[in-house]
Amino acid sequence: MKKIMMCFALVLVSTGCAGDKKVVKKDAPPPAMLAVEVKKDAEIEKYDINGDKKPDVWKFYNLDGTKETPNAQRKRILAAKHMDVNFDEKVDMKIKYNKFGAVVQEQMDLDFDGKFDATDFYANGTLVKRALAMNFSAEPNVWKFFSKGRLTRKEKDTNRNGKPDQFEYYEKGKLTRIGYDRDGDGKPDDFDQVSNSAK
Repeated sequence: MKKIMMCFALVLVSTGCAGDKKVVKKDAPPPAMLAVEVKKDAEIEKYDINGDKKPDVWKFYNLDGTKETPNAQRKRILAAKHMDVNFDEKVDMKIKYNKFGAVVQEQMDLDFDGKFDATDFYANGTLVKRALAMNFSAEPNVWKFFSKGRLTRKEKDTNRNGKPDQFEYYEKGKLTRIGYDRDGDGKPDDFDQVSNSAK
């Protein structure tokens, strides 16, 4: 898992990520634009970042302005970015942006099986929720919630019915109590208190 995340980090640093900042790693070759696909109200830029002449990064732009305005005069707004992290010609990461250029969602295929295992959700540029398919299935079974960048709650689907039935609550980064849903309504019915936890 750690090696996979390092691989994602390398591609993000090479190509830019949040707000499409252009940060280039010293050892990484500069991305080469292969083509620009022009559509009615959008443009797609295709980049090669490993020098094999095949696209590894796709940037999707929406075109602002009226349809009667020539594309060259319309403002381009970055809407999404797709990446092939392991260069197998399949998209392993998807990033969505709002109209102001801030990241609102990131999806990652951590084991490169064609299914997205992790989805991060952002509000005002800050991570607020992370959904994980810990068993590498198509559906998430762990959800993490954040406030000001710090974990506050974790929900788990332990019986694989698609709904959380175990709830962990954190204060200042430490686990304080665990709730259990006994009747399947998606809400905790009783709690175990946790003291002196370093988690």
